[in-house]
Amino acid sequence: MFFRRRRFYLNQYYDKAIYYDRKTHEVLEAPKSKLLDTEKSNKMNRHIPLLVVLFIASGSGISSFFSLFLQGTYSMTTFWSVILIWIAEFAFVTLLVERALYRNVNIAQVTTQTVCLTTMIYPDDENQDEEEKTEKGFSKGAFLYFNALLFTIPAVGFYYVYDFISRFKDLLGQPIGGEIFKIIFAGLLLGIAFVAFNQNYFVRILKLSQRFEEGKISVICRADDDPDVYLEVSVGPDGAIVTKELHDYKAGS
Repeated sequence: MFFRRRRFYLNQYYDKAIYYDRKTHEVLEAPKSKLLDTEKSNKMNRHIPLLVVLFIASGSGISSFFSLFLQGTYSMTTFWSVILIWIAEFAFVTLLVERALYRNVNIAQVTTQTVCLTTMIYPDDENQDEEEKTEKGFSKGAFLYFNALLFTIPAVGFYYVYDFISRFKDLLGQPIGGEIFKIIFAGLLLGIAFVAFNQNYFVRILKLSQRFEEGKISVICRADDDPDVYLEVSVGPDGAIVTKELHDYKAGS
C-alpha cells in the first residue's frame, strides 16, 4: 500500500533492495530499480549533458513561466496556479522515491539468512566500533529529537499552505513579490515530509534494528544452503543468533 505500507524499505544489498514485512516479519529481497542501481544510473547519467543543453535552450520559456509570478498582481489565476504547482511538486517527489525504492516490492521474495542478518544488525567489525556506538547511541537516545526535527518539515509546509489560503482574499489585487517562491516551496516540503515519514522513515528502520538486536522480535528468512527451508531468526540473551526451522511454512502468510 502507498499509505501506511505493509512492506517498507530497509536497505540495499549488492543488486538487491531489502524490505521488511510488518505483518509476517519476513525480510524480503527484490531486484533494485534503475534509480538505485549505480551501474545503470551511470548509464542514465550520460544523458544529463543533453538535458542540460535542452534546459538552457528552453530557458527563455522557463523564465517567461516564472515571470507570471513575479509580475502583476494576485488573482484567482495565481491562486489555482499555485495549487497546481503544489500538487506537481508533491507528486514528483513522492513518485520519484516510490519508483526508486519500491518499484519491485510486489515481486519481493524471502531473502537468505546471510542477507537478513547483514541488513538487520550492525557489522561486527572492530574497525567500526566508534561508528557503531554512535549509530546505536542515536537510535536509543535521540529518537524524540530526530522526530522533532522531522516534524518541522511538514509544520513549515502546512503553515505556508494555510497562510496563503487563509489570507488570499487580502492578497487579491496586491502586487506579487518574492514571497511567491516561499509559497510555491510548500508543495516540495510536504512531498519531502511524506517521503520521510511514509516511504523511507529512518527512525523506524533504526528502531526495528534495535528491537531485533535486543531480542524483542524475530524475523523470517530462508536458509543459505536450501531456499526451501524457512528459518525464524532472533538474538538470544547472550547476543548469539538463534535459528529455528519452520516446517510447512508458507511465505506471505
